[in-house]
Amino acid sequence: MSSTKLILAGFASCASLIALATAQETPAADADVSSVSQEVYEPEFFDRFAPNTARDMLNEIPGFSVRRGDGGRGLGQGGTNVLINGARVSGKQTDPLDILQRTPASNVVRIEIIDAASLGIPGLNGQVANFIIDNSKISGSWEWNTRFRTGLKPDLYNGSFSISGERDIMSYTLSLENDSFKGGATGREIVLDNDNNLVEIREEDGQNYGERPSVSANLTWNRENGDIGNLNAQATLFQFDGAERSDRFPEDPTEQPFVRDFLNSEDEWNAEISGDYKFDFWNGQLKLIGLQYYESSPFLSLVTTRRPGENPTGSTFERQADEGESIVRAEYSWSPKENHTWELGAEGVFNFLEIDDFVSVLNDQGEFEVLDDTISNSRVEENRAEVTLAYNRPLGEKIDLQASVGIEYSEISQDSTFRRTVTDPGTGLDVVEPFSASQERSFTRPSGFISAAYKKSDSMDIRMKVERSVGQLNFFSFIGSVDLQDGIDRAGNPDLVPPQFWNYEIEFEKRFENDSQFTIQFFARQFEDIVDTIPLELPGADLSDPNRERGQGPGNIDKAERYGVDVDATVRLDDWGIKGGELDFSFFAQETKVDDPLTGEERPLSGNTEWFSFVGYRHDIPETDYAYGFFAEYFEDSPQTGLLQISQFQWSDPFIGVFVEDKDFFGMNLEVRVNNLANIGEQFDRTFFDDFRDVPGVSQTREIRERRFDQILVISLSDTF
Repeated sequence: MSSTKLILAGFASCASLIALATAQETPAADADVSSVSQEVYEPEFFDRFAPNTARDMLNEIPGFSVRRGDGGRGLGQGGTNVLINGARVSGKQTDPLDILQRTPASNVVRIEIIDAASLGIPGLNGQVANFIIDNSKISGSWEWNTRFRTGLKPDLYNGSFSISGERDIMSYTLSLENDSFKGGATGREIVLDNDNNLVEIREEDGQNYGERPSVSANLTWNRENGDIGNLNAQATLFQFDGAERSDRFPEDPTEQPFVRDFLNSEDEWNAEISGDYKFDFWNGQLKLIGLQYYESSPFLSLVTTRRPGENPTGSTFERQADEGESIVRAEYSWSPKENHTWELGAEGVFNFLEIDDFVSVLNDQGEFEVLDDTISNSRVEENRAEVTLAYNRPLGEKIDLQASVGIEYSEISQDSTFRRTVTDPGTGLDVVEPFSASQERSFTRPSGFISAAYKKSDSMDIRMKVERSVGQLNFFSFIGSVDLQDGIDRAGNPDLVPPQFWNYEIEFEKRFENDSQFTIQFFARQFEDIVDTIPLELPGADLSDPNRERGQGPGNIDKAERYGVDVDATVRLDDWGIKGGELDFSFFAQETKVDDPLTGEERPLSGNTEWFSFVGYRHDIPETDYAYGFFAEYFEDSPQTGLLQISQFQWSDPFIGVFVEDKDFFGMNLEVRVNNLANIGEQFDRTFFDDFRDVPGVSQTREIRERRFDQILVISLSDTF
């Protein structure tokens, strides 16, 4: 089904929900309409949900959707549409959702839902949740999550503990967390040749395990003179181990069954410290912000093949990646008259990524031997400066306007050292010689936006935004890599340029009695220099050789576009005879278009979500401590289109889960959840080509697999103190 048809189907579903909610509505008078659209949720509103943390409260705000910043380009304007005591969080690894997860619900004074255009905070759009938090008394929260699944070891170490308090002028939140996971799926894969004849049957079992312990501290100083300072620090370890065993049974009777094993692992650590200080300066306020981030990630992938009567074969790809980011930013804001706000921002950023990698092969002695001509070192750096000027004001009693203009200058440099095998003209023997390449480029890019919020009535708001923005390049795209799982070398591209885009949004929000809510957003985005997979020259290639091997990797494509719709709705069912019942619905659909770099034909952008739907039901049984509910979700992505392969991933059926909850289980909150009730499968369909897929007569091999991952039992205990 096309995304256009899905968008229409979504509208039909939305119309049903509007009708359901409208049946409950008592018309509200349009008199006394304020230019600032604001809803206030007191803690009592959430009593029936028995929330433990502020994040639990956020999840129950009717019709509110969290929009996180992309986290990729400095601190800049905008970010996540959640504020803490009226301010953005000056961090990237630590965002406001993390802080809410660590904050006990008892510390929330109230939650304000405000139109971003009325706030005077440049870059925020749509609804914004402002949490007013009081940490004056010592309090805390903890959570323990266990997961059980057939064929996997139990996950027993997922949980968190946090404590908050205040001493003199400083408030604090300290936290310990471990975001562990254990996953896996088993199933069959078949391989077909160019004529769709069965070549091989594979019985496969894939598993992955991870631990992500972290420690964090969030400190705030409120001085008597009105100055406010914040300091955030976080350190995280990430250990990942993945394994896949594939028992392979060729159809050719002359070939014997064999086993292929694939392993990959990563042992990462990262740390971030950020802070800001806001104080009166001249005729306004000055906010100084700083951030430092560092990450070290050793990575290993290994593949081995074992055939009867033969020595095993195999290879490894090892990589050490170190990356970091340093940011300094200043924001000066002033109000020349009431409700008119200006902000001048200046930001400087330094980013780097350095990678050392090589490939090894398994020799006849059973030892891995490094291939000298695969040893490489690359370092990418970016220095960037940006200046923005933003203005915020009301237009009459019902409209708030926000506008911003900016300019950025960036310098990107890359230094790489490789080794290549060449033939010595004197001896005729192959020798390995080093070679290096360096490049430095600079870019100047404009940016800006204009947004408006129109309060049509006490129960309806309309929001619009037009934005010109610059995207963040992934530095890993500059550097080549080896995918042992797919058997594909991906070249790096030192000629990448930052993508740019125009973004258009219009959003309608309708509120009903009994806190039902409906929000629909239409969006469109026009890209320039979008990054996708294109043909590339391999490092050290002889450009004079017409028969040289071509490579593939990330590169810029001139134009692309995306447009679609995003819907969120909450319907309270009290007036329909289900006291304490709530229905949540989300729907997203989009069309994307880009000209294929090989064929020139129009196709969807690779691996983008074409549509997604979610429906959830929760019933808090009145005058009891019990609740139950269910949810179902489903999605479809566009194919991942490369030059040597095309792949498609999807679920076989909707993902369904049910839960029961006891809000006073010996004074704690107990939730028992069963996910994947229908035991759906992960379906993966991939076609390999023996040359670029635009070559006439190119032959292909197709892999079709489906893996089931069984039901998942989740038991969660949580409490506050």
